[in-house]
Amino acid sequence: MSRTSHRSRIHEALRLRLLRGEVGPDARLVDHAIAAEMGVSRMPVREALMQLVSEGYLEGTSRGFALPNLSAERIADVFTLRRLLEPYAVACVARDRSEGDLAAMRAGLAVAQSAGEDVAAFHRGAEAFRNAWVGAVSNPELRHAIQRCSGQVQSVRLDPARSRGAPHDHRGASGPAARLSGDGRPPRRRPDAALRLRCRIRLQPDCLPEPTEGETMTQEIRAEIRLPTQELRDDLPFYTRTLGFRLDMIFPADNPSVAVLSGHGVRLRIEKGASEAPGTLRILTDDPGFAGGAKALTAPNGTRVEVDELNPPVVTPATQHAFVVRRLADQAPWVIGRAGMEYRDLIPTRLGGAMIASHIRVPDGPVPDMVHYHKVGFQAIFCVAGWVDVLYEDQGGIRRIHAGDCFIQPPGIRHKVLQSEGVQVVEIGVPAEHVTEIDHEMTLPTAQYRPEREWEGQKFVHDIGSDGVFKPFRIPGFEARDTGILAATKGVASVMVARPVGEAPWTVHDGDILFTFVMQGGMTLQGEGKDPFRLSPGDAFVIPPGMATRYSDATPDLELLEVTLPGNPATRVL
Repeated sequence: MSRTSHRSRIHEALRLRLLRGEVGPDARLVDHAIAAEMGVSRMPVREALMQLVSEGYLEGTSRGFALPNLSAERIADVFTLRRLLEPYAVACVARDRSEGDLAAMRAGLAVAQSAGEDVAAFHRGAEAFRNAWVGAVSNPELRHAIQRCSGQVQSVRLDPARSRGAPHDHRGASGPAARLSGDGRPPRRRPDAALRLRCRIRLQPDCLPEPTEGETMTQEIRAEIRLPTQELRDDLPFYTRTLGFRLDMIFPADNPSVAVLSGHGVRLRIEKGASEAPGTLRILTDDPGFAGGAKALTAPNGTRVEVDELNPPVVTPATQHAFVVRRLADQAPWVIGRAGMEYRDLIPTRLGGAMIASHIRVPDGPVPDMVHYHKVGFQAIFCVAGWVDVLYEDQGGIRRIHAGDCFIQPPGIRHKVLQSEGVQVVEIGVPAEHVTEIDHEMTLPTAQYRPEREWEGQKFVHDIGSDGVFKPFRIPGFEARDTGILAATKGVASVMVARPVGEAPWTVHDGDILFTFVMQGGMTLQGEGKDPFRLSPGDAFVIPPGMATRYSDATPDLELLEVTLPGNPATRVL
């Protein structure tokens, strides 16, 4: 089944739950929980939830999606707008309706009138009738405005007490029904006096309860991006028809100079005579036919519109091979990065964008981190000092990584850093430039524990260094312990800890990327045609494929962290 089919199925299922009153005012709809329930990925669930938001049924919160928290003033405004829009719309439908439209309306009424005490059937019939007459409105802007009001009206009718099972008073459809059905009979009503009283009370501001101790009355806040225009009537067709924005507001009526539109997660205020520059609007979509397939457009008001992929694939640039040595003593600067962490770049060239290796220090104590994930091909964290607590999606409770331990963070796994003490880690990411996204909906730890779960073919690894077993290494004269990352990534990468057991010969590897960090001890790195480098803790180096090198004069306590892509490269002894 396609993602569009999943989205439609999930949208309809959730909408019916809302119409039946199965979602309470304190409930939160969270995409990953619904995805698990319905056996789909999060993307179609999130698209369905966002569609319900645009239709007025839900609103987004920091903890998921919920029923709209409508103020009394906003409720009154919604019903006022409905009274202004629907009589005119019904008159147009009565004049222009087709026999097919009329048949659909009659079918919906028949279901509602024969529902008896079947609440679900009543709602299905009432909704079918309303969808039929609203769908027959020929003016698309008017139709969209009415549809937007419908969800908000429904949230008022379906008060928290709707779980009692009484169908809502369908007075709003009785007028259109009587005029459009041709038989003069309105749909059967089942008025709930208490429900109607609650609706009337909610419309009176002075009847709203005072907030209890510890509670505050919330106010809605909206943000707009203002764009200039010379002639509003030239811009509206472009933004609504070509780009799919919805017109929310326009004024003054006789000679409009301001229009407010919303869509695609943004709210625009196009204002005649505004002093701002037209700017650039980026729209991200997975629909190849959006805006006729154009990738760049210019609106009549001069705004440049760029259309790009919503979820572009992670592309790793071709490796620009080089012999790189980065020594801690060579004034490698520390810079402040995300969540107050200090970063030191271990490969300044980043091999042409193929990878990034960072030496990271985290301030002691709680870390001001948020649940996030990385759009990356490969990422590993190796602790070289101290400890840090982290939460990972579907991996149980808090995990503490100590010196010598490591994590692999599969692509897209949600995680959060909690606290640390004296910690230093080496982080390796492929490609070098990758996106970090905040997940405002997920709460960690998650309820599930799924150690066998894969993210893009990779499993989570928490390797405990003290449990490692050393075996012969790819370089004679060294032994190494495997962190398990080679198996968890199915050969994408390997992370090894190596130490000397004898003299090492000259060798050549045939891999792509070979990065090494000196954790303790010292050695001399000899490279073909290069001056030798004496290395100490904190130093790092990259050896390109085909270059002969030798690890010599190693101290007994030498420990090397080696990361290779692909994992465990073939190595030849010279």
